[in-house]
Amino acid sequence: AVTHLSRAIQIPTESYDDKIVPKPFLDFHAFLQETYPLIHKHLTRTVVANYSLLFTWPGKFPEKESLVLMSHMDVVPVLPDTLGDWTFPPYEGRVQDGRVWGRGGGDTKSTLIGIMEAVEGLLSVGFVPERTVYLAFGHDEEAEGKVKGGFAISQHMEQNLGLTGKVGLIIDEGSGLLEMSGVTLASVGVSEKGYINVELIVETKGGHSSVPPKHSGIGYSALLINALESSPFTPELPIDHPIVSSMTCFVEHAPNPPLPLVNAIRNWPHSRPDLLALLVQFLPPDVVTSMLETTQAVDVIHGGLKVNALPEKVTTLVNHRIGAHDSLKGVQERVISLLAPVSRKLGLNVTLEGFVQGSSDINVVEITNAVGRVTIKPLSKSAVLEPSPISPYNTAADRGWRVLEGTIHNVFDQKGAEGRVIVSPLFMGGNTDTKSYWNLSKSIYRFSPGWSGDDNIHTVDEWTDIKGYLKGIYFYSEVIQNWSE
Repeated sequence: AVTHLSRAIQIPTESYDDKIVPKPFLDFHAFLQETYPLIHKHLTRTVVANYSLLFTWPGKFPEKESLVLMSHMDVVPVLPDTLGDWTFPPYEGRVQDGRVWGRGGGDTKSTLIGIMEAVEGLLSVGFVPERTVYLAFGHDEEAEGKVKGGFAISQHMEQNLGLTGKVGLIIDEGSGLLEMSGVTLASVGVSEKGYINVELIVETKGGHSSVPPKHSGIGYSALLINALESSPFTPELPIDHPIVSSMTCFVEHAPNPPLPLVNAIRNWPHSRPDLLALLVQFLPPDVVTSMLETTQAVDVIHGGLKVNALPEKVTTLVNHRIGAHDSLKGVQERVISLLAPVSRKLGLNVTLEGFVQGSSDINVVEITNAVGRVTIKPLSKSAVLEPSPISPYNTAADRGWRVLEGTIHNVFDQKGAEGRVIVSPLFMGGNTDTKSYWNLSKSIYRFSPGWSGDDNIHTVDEWTDIKGYLKGIYFYSEVIQNWSE
């Protein structure tokens, strides 16, 4: 199993925002076919959108609610300038020090190969599921452009397989086991943030840099960026936020939970302002930002070709991740309300394009003798998303949650009461391919059984823990069997 993961990492299935290089994905398909012959013999393989894969494992009773196990083949590209910083080459797949090193080890070939290992193992002993199992592997989850893989798979399942509302449990990548003050939490993502990438295009008159205006297009862009970053989003705590249940689990099981936190949980929801303030103090800042805030990050800026020529066009991309309390419309209204007055003050006319209805109603007055124009718009009309629905949890009526929770206990609990993990809901700060699967099931959960929390995903020296990875294979094998019963 470790060798198979190492080999999977050696295939550089990088996805870019604007392109896919076909050969690595076709090589990956061939690797899976060679490595997992029983899967390719007994399951139906469907290639979707040229590179994504859907495997169908028919159950004895196809009318019963099915199970979908998800992952993705693609990885974020390795920045060439960082190659010298890697302990081992990013696509060597080095096995050392209890880890498998390389790009994609943590995100998320360990779950994909873990699923394949589990299914191949079950097939080798003649297991046939009672309920149909689908393995859904997208090819462009990491791309910020128009997503094709995960969306195409979900459309195929809805339109060609008739699975709308008929899937009982979907499991994709997510968080995993986390240690918090002596308590082991198995954190299951029950919802995730929405997103929008806002594009700012500043167009001004060019010319020779020896006769510059007060601000070049880059200068104007910097002032607009400053207007956004000078007014950061603040934490919010809606009543239905999953973190409340997480904290309830924590105070019930932690050896010595802080008394103010215990009192705030006991008095919920009347203590909502107090609990929010306590969470801001109690949780690490990055967790507060990820779970309780809408975020903005200025990630890309393009402008200028020569040092002695003023740029006529400067483009800035700002990534927003939309919190549970917020909405696409609310974020867009905020961006416009911050940038429109600053633009007018600078002498720039404002053009608004492509915003959802009602979010661009702010009066934008044309300025005579303007020094330029700023266009504010979503980077792509299709690459916007509201926060996801919250999947059911802690409910006896939901079979998906019960099977998932029971499987986690069976796989990860240690002997004795102190060894019991606490399964708790989590609000995900990032996005997964599950964003395309909302129509298939209400029971969508994001959990990576081998995730360690410090495996350097998306950066230098990415790795995955071998023990965690092997435990993940056990988890996938168990969840398939438990769902079948």
